[in-house]
Amino acid sequence: MLRVHAVRYQKKIKVANTDDHVLFRKGLTSPLEGEVNIVIVLEANTGRELVQPNTGIKVDVVLMDVEMPDIDGIEAARYQARCACGHPLDPQ
Repeated sequence: MLRVHAVRYQKKIKVANTDDHVLFRKGLTSPLEGEVNIVIVLEANTGRELVQPNTGIKVDVVLMDVEMPDIDGIEAARYQARCACGHPLDPQ
């Protein structure tokens, strides 16, 4: 008798972690790396690094510091939202 086991496909949650404090960023990333359904796809030091158009990486969740050099977390989030809506604007 043939038994077929149903395997549920579970999409991995793609996470980007952005913080200018490396130790804090690693502290957030470390416990997530052990999760089966989570993958860290991007780590950035600044908001500008996160919004670089050449990365082309799509993420589901962004963990981001609010106060960073170059582009702060709030402006980076606004930029990401504009891009997601089809209105890419260069960050200032």
